[in-house]
Amino acid sequence: MRFALVLAITLTASTATAQGDTSTPRDAAEGHAGAPVTPIRAPLREGGPPILGLALDAGFPDGAVVSALFRPWRPIRLEVGASYNLIGFGVRGGATFVPFPLAVAPILRVEGGHTFNGDVSGLASHFGNLSSIERTLLQNVSYDYVSVQLGLELGASDRFVFFVRGGFNWFFSSVHNFESAIQAANPGISIQAQDAKIHGVAPCATVGVLFYIW
Repeated sequence: MRFALVLAITLTASTATAQGDTSTPRDAAEGHAGAPVTPIRAPLREGGPPILGLALDAGFPDGAVVSALFRPWRPIRLEVGASYNLIGFGVRGGATFVPFPLAVAPILRVEGGHTFNGDVSGLASHFGNLSSIERTLLQNVSYDYVSVQLGLELGASDRFVFFVRGGFNWFFSSVHNFESAIQAANPGISIQAQDAKIHGVAPCATVGVLFYIW
């Protein structure tokens, strides 16, 4: 009798448990599949185009330039760097528009820069004899410039590129020591004069390479 009672209780409990959990393995799988899934995002640069790089170029009026570049959007490239020419050191910044990621691609470039004070009298003396006033004026020369250029890029747009550009340059300069130069040329007079302003337009050209590092 006791065994029969225990067996009856066991069967009753197992039946109740089976009725309480009516879900099937398929239902469980469907419920798991319906749960929200958080996507796993790849690292920023994995599978995407590089955005950081270096550029080396030379031309007029920039001289030799080393630049760091940043590409926030594939057609746009921003650059800032340090320059050196026969006048002195300078800084330059620019933006390049590359509409097509091709092996040979047209480009549009806008840039601006500043060359710090330098002595140009030694360089100018190679092209002719300088008067005392000319030598004084050329001992302290600096200028600002803005240029617009068109060009071509050749190479792999996401790795290594050779470029050539040409256009027009607008330059702005001040003639320092203007008063001293006039007094040196005319020792018998006493004058007061401000530094003269000079501006103009000239052609410009640049060739160089760039490569991406990340």
